[in-house]
Amino acid sequence: TTPIPTTPPPPPACGLRAAAAPHHTHTYVHNRIDFGVADSTPPETTIDSGPTGTVSSTNATFAFSSNEPGSTFGCSLDGAGYTACASPKSYSGLSDGSHSFRVRATDGAGNVDPTPATGTWTIDTSVPDTTPPSVTLTAPAAGSVFNGPIGIAATASDNIAVARVEFSVGGTVFATDTTSPYGATWDPASTPDGSVTIAATALDAVGLSASDSATVTLDRSAPDTIIDTGPSGTVTSSSASFTFHATESGSTFACSTDGAPFASCSSPASLAGLANGSHTFAMQATDPVGNVDPTPAARTWTVNAPTSAFLADGFESGNFGGAAWQVVTGGDGSATVQSSVVRTGSFAARLSESVNTGSVAYLRGDLGGNRTELTASASVRIDVEGASGANVPLLRLFDATGKRLLVLYRQNLSGNQLWVTDSVTTRTATTGVLPLGTWGRFDVHVFVNGTTSTIDVRLNGTTIMQTTNANLGTAGVRYAQLGNDTSKQTFTLFADDISVTP
Repeated sequence: TTPIPTTPPPPPACGLRAAAAPHHTHTYVHNRIDFGVADSTPPETTIDSGPTGTVSSTNATFAFSSNEPGSTFGCSLDGAGYTACASPKSYSGLSDGSHSFRVRATDGAGNVDPTPATGTWTIDTSVPDTTPPSVTLTAPAAGSVFNGPIGIAATASDNIAVARVEFSVGGTVFATDTTSPYGATWDPASTPDGSVTIAATALDAVGLSASDSATVTLDRSAPDTIIDTGPSGTVTSSSASFTFHATESGSTFACSTDGAPFASCSSPASLAGLANGSHTFAMQATDPVGNVDPTPAARTWTVNAPTSAFLADGFESGNFGGAAWQVVTGGDGSATVQSSVVRTGSFAARLSESVNTGSVAYLRGDLGGNRTELTASASVRIDVEGASGANVPLLRLFDATGKRLLVLYRQNLSGNQLWVTDSVTTRTATTGVLPLGTWGRFDVHVFVNGTTSTIDVRLNGTTIMQTTNANLGTAGVRYAQLGNDTSKQTFTLFADDISVTP
């Protein structure tokens, strides 16, 4: 508080003063509210376009702007008083001789540009205007691809004034703009897909013109999605791999499994842990301009995997990672997962060996324990056999020490017959015939019980050999093998849908 002076203090230079004084205390209270510093900077005015030098036209158009948004303008022709105006400002019917144009901006705070922008020129109607305007098509870019309306923009200038800019497609004018910035929108609804040329033509008051153009592509056709590989029918593998492509390069894909929402994916797409039963995999392509395939490609197949398998693989992972395989090759022997020769699905294993030294190729799977009863099944096809006296092993069973317990094989040049041997006896399955280049499915059931072990072999569901006095030892089966661990025996073997179950 302050004693009340006899003369009130002067008001502050900037701000609002507030004071109050109760009579019984002979004091007053006061405060000052500062509203900030007022805008006192004038705007700058710029003439963007207009006639210069000597021209023949009696018309003139000026475009102008201010460095402060929201400014208003005043214009003056030939020294007359300023009157409110807006850009562009046009004059017509001007006389021959020298002319001047001035424009000044006023900002939102009322500050007026003290140095108006000025343009001077001379009109001489005896000299014809021979200078055409210039124009640049700024949108769309040449080579662009569209599937709907196209926004078009251009810039244009002239030594006197641009009268208008015409926009055309294929030589047909569809829009005209007389004010900068020049633009239009073209709807190609009635135009077939393909290349089109879009042009902008600037014209001045005497009809001189200039053009700029760009060729673009219309694409409103949806791509087709095509499945290249993937499982079909009934398979024993709980995994799957699909490859696919679209008819338009640069397309992206979305995939769906069993009716789930489509989500971004790429080829190849792999699935794992599929339950037994029917499954559907669908994929949908979207081309680079957003056209979506309205009929997604789909593949339906059935999984019938052993529910408690010691080992199972349909090679649908595209590699040997679908089971605990030990893959062994030597020399020119080879073991691959390929898609050219398959029984079901998209992939199968291929094993190949030659008579050359060191050539060997086989897959050996660990059954995770010593199994005294099991059924080993696989679809197999032999495309190459060696000389008479040798054979192509289809299945070999070993104990934990690596001792060979059972071999199912096809004897070379013996009427396509399958043979079975345990550690003591060889048995010919006279009704078991597997011609070259033909798929067959074997099921070998064994019960390990020393010298009274059981072996039951089926080919394509038919029993071809059965015995209850085989010698399979007592340790049990630990490993199952496809292919040949004996080198230098010519063969080419394909295998698919392998399972070893209790």
